Amino acid sequence: MVFRVFFGLVNLGFLVGLIAALGSAADNCDGEVGATLEACEAGTAIGGGAILVFIVFLWVAVDLILYVLHRVFRRKPKTAVGE
Repeated sequence: MVFRVFFGLVNLGFLVGLIAALGSAADNCDGEVGATLEACEAGTAIGGGAILVFIVFLWVAVDLILYVLHRVFRRKPKTAVGE
């Protein structure tokens, strides 16, 4: 039960981080015009895409690590001697 709550909170944290990263890239080019605006928008798109890929990669890696740790350390029922 504790693991499921922790796992859900970790995933919720990654989701909030992903949404925050998407929202923060929206207003980077205010006040720019012409070629500078185009360059700023291109850089923002490339940087935003890179950070999204990084966050998703970390998300998957952490989930896999947590899953493996859960499988390794979960309690197993005790069996009687001779079974």
